[in-house]
Amino acid sequence: MARFFSVIFITFFLMISNSARAEKWVIAVSEWYPYVCETCAGKGPGISGVRKMLNDVGIEVQFVFLPWARAISDVKRKKYDGYYPAWEEDFTPGMYLSDSVYRSPVGFVERKKSPLKWSKLEDLRGKTIGVVIDYGNTVEFNRLVERGLVKVEKVKDDETNIKKVLGGRVDGAFFDLVNAKYLINKLGPQAQENLQINEHVIRVKSLHVVFASNAKSKAALFNRLLKRSQIQRQIDAYLKAHPPESATLSALL
Repeated sequence: MARFFSVIFITFFLMISNSARAEKWVIAVSEWYPYVCETCAGKGPGISGVRKMLNDVGIEVQFVFLPWARAISDVKRKKYDGYYPAWEEDFTPGMYLSDSVYRSPVGFVERKKSPLKWSKLEDLRGKTIGVVIDYGNTVEFNRLVERGLVKVEKVKDDETNIKKVLGGRVDGAFFDLVNAKYLINKLGPQAQENLQINEHVIRVKSLHVVFASNAKSKAALFNRLLKRSQIQRQIDAYLKAHPPESATLSALL
């Protein structure tokens, strides 16, 4: 009898294992240097960490690089299982927001010769700030825009945003600060000599996966796996191992 139940258990276990190995997720991603990028080692630590976490339980995951607005649109239409990396403000009602995958600070990029001087966001009254289309930014910043205290100029991606600051076409740009430091280095001497990160951090924001409305069970499984993962630690180690194009979180917090 014991042998019979042992055989039943092994058979059931193999069925579950084979089912997990056969499962495949497809997640839409947008360039978010240095966390997520097609040319970075392992496609960036934001991707390599998630891939390892899912592969460890037998789930294959494919990351499809798309412009941000299209990634959101395609996931709304259930073409993919989710989009990533997303701030909480990027969450679409009716879909499923994962727990935090990692955290990173946000603030402004500015020209060294004309820094943004503020202690509270209201001090930016009358300024024009570059933002990327469909980025959630922060609730506090969005309220200033809604009240007309701050003007925004929308662009298609982060690199265009930082180039507008460099060209003096906006007073500053809203950025993930690790992303900003990476791009300043990537753009070379002109950017390095003329741009800087503003001294104030608005806040440290969490990054998530937003799962499609038909991917509730995947979102639940993802959150269970996150609880025992060490993705933030892996990201910190990755950033330290890949200077000078990237910055460690500790340098900015």
